[in-house]
Amino acid sequence: MRELSFHFEFDEHGVGDGVKMALALIREAIYLLAPYVDGDCHKTAMLFDAAANVLMLTIDEDSEHLGFIPGMRVAVLEEVADDDEAIKKHLYATKERTEDLLAVARGLVGTEQLD
Repeated sequence: MRELSFHFEFDEHGVGDGVKMALALIREAIYLLAPYVDGDCHKTAMLFDAAANVLMLTIDEDSEHLGFIPGMRVAVLEEVADDDEAIKKHLYATKERTEDLLAVARGLVGTEQLD
């Protein structure tokens, strides 16, 4: 069995960067999916998109009663006194990068805009 390990850093608010972790996990997922389509980049992207869409349907069903997708709680250090405030500060500090990623998704900019 292969074990994947990732380094998870916490910022000054005690919140881990979920986007950086997601990017690392997505990278691994892409490498895991590629052999199923002979390493073809376009087909790998299609397979990844299909898998993500199927999972989003499941997540959507699970979170329908809440009206949002719960998250971030797992990315907060236990010793942080006020999780909500720490998360708000973290999200504010990373807002520009999040907007850059969304701009890439909309086709407004290329990936060269990302750190």
